[in-house]
This record gives sequence, structure tokens and C-alpha cells, in this order.
Amino acid sequence: SRLGERLDPIADKLMLVSAYSVLGLQGLLPAWLVALVVGRDVLIVSGFLYYRGFNVEAEIKPSTISKINTSCQVLLVFAVLLTQLGVELAELTTMMIGVVAATTLVSGVGYALVAREWAVRRGVSRAV
Repeated sequence: SRLGERLDPIADKLMLVSAYSVLGLQGLLPAWLVALVVGRDVLIVSGFLYYRGFNVEAEIKPSTISKINTSCQVLLVFAVLLTQLGVELAELTTMMIGVVAATTLVSGVGYALVAREWAVRRGVSRAV
């Protein structure tokens, strides 16, 4: 349904932001990674709300790298939780932290470039 299409990405973001925040507060994920993941999502949502303020039907279509990023974020949470259950995944977890950081940065920059292009085309702001 149309409502489901709108709520699903919000639910995904809330779940991952909550998971990363809790794991970060417990010291199971580095604070810089939590800040990167949460910051990217805050910027995406803020940008979306900003453009909606111009009464423009701004629709965020997830890019391929963003889908990869979300999958990697989920896998990292899963690996950290398995580690807490005694499964030895230290090397995988360390590797996944790097992958999540890289895909988060790349997808965040991608969204920023799309937002800048949108703003310039519509004359919303030359400073964006």
C-alpha cells in the first residue's frame, strides 16, 4: 500500500538508529561509527523535511549503495549480537565496521549531491 511504502523506510531507519545507539552506548560499537550512521540518517530525514517545506513532492528513492549500506548495517548488528552470545566473530565485526563506515560515507555523499542538484535546478538555494 502507499502507506506501507512511506512507513517502511521510516521503520528501517528507526530500527537501525535505535540498534546503533544502544550498541554504541554499551560500548559494543565505536562512537564514531554510531555518529556516522545516525548523522547520515538525520541529514537525510532533515533534507527531506526541508524540501517538503517548499511544498514539493520530494521523494527519496534509495540508491543501490544505500541498499547495500542498509544490508551491511543490519549484518554488523547481527554479528555484534552473535558475538555477545559467544560466537567468535571479531575479525568479521572489525571488517564490517570498515565496510559500514565506507558505504555510509559514500551513500551520504550521494544523497547530498542529489539534494544539491535538486536545489540548484529549482533555484531553492544557490548556497546548497
